[in-house]
Amino acid sequence: MSQLRVLDLDQNRIEEIPSGIILPSNGSRLEELYLSNNKIVALPDEMFQLRNVKYLWMSNNQISSPIPSGLGTMTKLEELDLELNFFTGSIPSEIFNLVNLHNLYLHDNLLSGTISSSISQMTSLEILDLDTNHISGAVPTQIGLLSQLSELYLGDNEIVGQLPWAQLALLNRTLTKFDISSNYLNSTIGSQIGSLSKLVTLRLDNNYRVDDDDTIISNGFQGTIPGSIGNLNQLVELRMDNNFIAGSLPASLGKLKKLVTLRLEGNNLKSSIPSELGSLTR
Repeated sequence: MSQLRVLDLDQNRIEEIPSGIILPSNGSRLEELYLSNNKIVALPDEMFQLRNVKYLWMSNNQISSPIPSGLGTMTKLEELDLELNFFTGSIPSEIFNLVNLHNLYLHDNLLSGTISSSISQMTSLEILDLDTNHISGAVPTQIGLLSQLSELYLGDNEIVGQLPWAQLALLNRTLTKFDISSNYLNSTIGSQIGSLSKLVTLRLDNNYRVDDDDTIISNGFQGTIPGSIGNLNQLVELRMDNNFIAGSLPASLGKLKKLVTLRLEGNNLKSSIPSELGSLTR
């Protein structure tokens, strides 16, 4: 099979990847390898010698190990999908060698550790999905150097601290979806948010967290909603519910003519609802 360019074994009951299929002598021309929705439990070392592969899908299998550092040698990868497995440990530093990667899907695993500042090396990244893991620490300021990033999913992790709004604002030409819901942030909503005018979805919800004894673990987003939120004129979904946002709702929310979902329950908002919200007729 030395001429094989595409191998698709998706949605079967494969438990082990036969080494003979993916030996470099057989698969040196292989560019697309689809093995999602099987019962695979490990990635064989031979796979990492497939240096021409651009698309590697391994989602929804039963792999319970750290992410192999050998993936970092597959430098032609443009899309890597490892979601819905049981990968553990930190994201290996070798992954950041994948400078041609456009889409990285790691959601719904058991990953821990922090988001390394080395992520700035992945300058071609368009989608970064780390949702539903155990990622901790703060969002690195280097995230703002990913100049092609259009979708950033960090929800349902253990991320803490203040969001680097000034650096996130550098993504104003590309970022359309941002989800950092269900974490442990203690952050204000920076006025720089108004620079992210391409946003369609913005989820900051459920960062106010308490333990089983109702002791506050994190206050979530605090302070007021800046008036610059009205610059996000492409926004369809805005969720800020279950935080500790105070003050009045800005009248500029009435400028969000495409808004379909607005959730602000579970905060500390006061004063009356601005009449400008009546113009949101969608």
